[in-house]
Amino acid sequence: MVENFPTFVLDDKREENMERLTRVKAIRAKCIDCSENLADVRNCTFTDCALYPFRMGHKPKNGKTASQAIREHCLWCCCDSKKEVRLCPATECPIWRYRRGKEDVL
Repeated sequence: MVENFPTFVLDDKREENMERLTRVKAIRAKCIDCSENLADVRNCTFTDCALYPFRMGHKPKNGKTASQAIREHCLWCCCDSKKEVRLCPATECPIWRYRRGKEDVL
């Protein structure tokens, strides 16, 4: 017997929306993924995170660029291995397409 697997429209919509995200908005989406709710993003205690200054979806007045923050976070996530960042299989991650400093497309 062959099972019919449901199609998830929400996944398609999320993927479509992720394609339109700027770097700063992608960081915001990553922070929302990391937290349990929006209040946790605002009250985030992970101040060492490279994405922390961008968590509210705005560029900070000074400091790193969004590209630098994304690259630093991806290196942290991949145990400081540039090769692992390049080979990262987490295409559902909101910052995946910017992980190498330029926009990657599947």
